[in-house]
Amino acid sequence: MTSVANALSSVNSPLNSALIAGLESIDQNDSFTFYRYDQYVLPVDGFVFWVKNSAYTITINGSLHYSVDHQQNSDETIDVNQIIFTAENDNDFDQFNFASSTQLWLGNYAGLKFSFSRRKNLYSAAAIYHYVGDAIYPAMYSQILDAPLSDLTPVVSNSLPIWLSLNALMPVYPDGLVPTNLQPPYASVEISGLDALQAGPYLDNDSSHWQLAKETAKVTIYGLRNNVALSYLDYILDASLAGNFGIMNTPIPFDDVRKQAEIDVRAIKKTIEFEINYYQNVTRTIARKLIVSAMQSFIPDFQALYDNTGDILIDSGANPVYSNT
Repeated sequence: MTSVANALSSVNSPLNSALIAGLESIDQNDSFTFYRYDQYVLPVDGFVFWVKNSAYTITINGSLHYSVDHQQNSDETIDVNQIIFTAENDNDFDQFNFASSTQLWLGNYAGLKFSFSRRKNLYSAAAIYHYVGDAIYPAMYSQILDAPLSDLTPVVSNSLPIWLSLNALMPVYPDGLVPTNLQPPYASVEISGLDALQAGPYLDNDSSHWQLAKETAKVTIYGLRNNVALSYLDYILDASLAGNFGIMNTPIPFDDVRKQAEIDVRAIKKTIEFEINYYQNVTRTIARKLIVSAMQSFIPDFQALYDNTGDILIDSGANPVYSNT
């Protein structure tokens, strides 16, 4: 495997110099400006938005190519634009490479906003770097904001706000929106099978919409041993007695499989499926409470501490949390 040192030594090599000269001839010393966007997680349901931070920009010399794939889907007709950016110097991308998971750098070309998902086709002797990614899809533009987020109402129409509020033992995230490289313990919630349990909604004197609904919530847990997982189950069962939701099945923790061949181990992974019923108006009520109590930017940072029995006792801020002792 070529070392970083060997790769760096290739810069200003005869091959690199010739390629750089050709690149500058093609792109006519063109440069592109990238803008930093900071992550904002909507407290009520975990939806991710990216908000422009105009205080930070990067200008990088290089050549940009893009190809267009026209797609006609059942719910949208779009042009998927793949961007290939060839940089003269990888050092220009240091802020990309070392950016935190709550930062995103977006370029803008001919009205297309784009970022990169991978670096490819690196030949160390050439020391030419190709960054590749799709331009922002039209359906995703509602998540990219050039002004501060003003609408804090929930996006989802299911029970997700209920589950995000039940986080005494560990942080809970929506399925597919777990922070990058997060270490256990944590849980993610996947909602499926939303159905109505009454023929139509009830509208009260304030025109509040009351719809009795049912659905399945699959909670995937990492990092909890059996006794703490059972404590989490008891915690959810106790919470259901408050009247915001009811449980229609007999949930039980199930050991799931998550392997990594490099170290020959299995992760501590469990799943619990809850069949619940609730009024959608209750979900909105809980969401409003979360909005009031949430910080301006909600990016949880939680590391629970265990005693020698595996029980969760305190979090890293020394705040008491739920325990089965």
